[in-house]
Amino acid sequence: MCILSAFNALLITHSPKHPPNSLTTTLTDRLKPYFAPGTPYATNPHLAATHTFLQSVMLSSTPNPLAQTPTTPAHPQVQILPTKQLLQRSLNASKTAANTQLLTLTLTVVHHAFFSGQVGVQALSAAKAARSTAKDGARGLWVAVCDGVVGGVMERMGMREDAEKVVGEGLGIVIPEALR
Repeated sequence: MCILSAFNALLITHSPKHPPNSLTTTLTDRLKPYFAPGTPYATNPHLAATHTFLQSVMLSSTPNPLAQTPTTPAHPQVQILPTKQLLQRSLNASKTAANTQLLTLTLTVVHHAFFSGQVGVQALSAAKAARSTAKDGARGLWVAVCDGVVGGVMERMGMREDAEKVVGEGLGIVIPEALR
């Protein structure tokens, strides 16, 4: 339970703009021994996949002022190659664990890291991949989130009617009929 609490705390505090961001390094350091090769937590596919996902989230949203390599569009100071490698590991670990919710989260982070605010086929494809995975996992909230992401890309591409339809589908999943 403590491991899951630490995971949640990292997701909440990892942003450099979050006030207790200084806790992130402490929490990350405390988790490292639990995920050393061969430990029970490292061999649990769901926990290992979640740990890898958290590493990728932290790297994809943490600016590196000394970046000398190409950077991601969403975060101009974040290096592309290490971010892509960790996100790929996270995708693979999520698939291995057959965890569609974590796979959806990872695909959403991929879209955010590399296509946030972008217009084009790749941005739309990345958003649709997250949406499709969310639908496969039947997680209403994440379907709605991904519908919003897809709708946003469509809106920027000038596909207003399609965007409204997709966003409406997402809201229909999350908002009960009586409240619509």
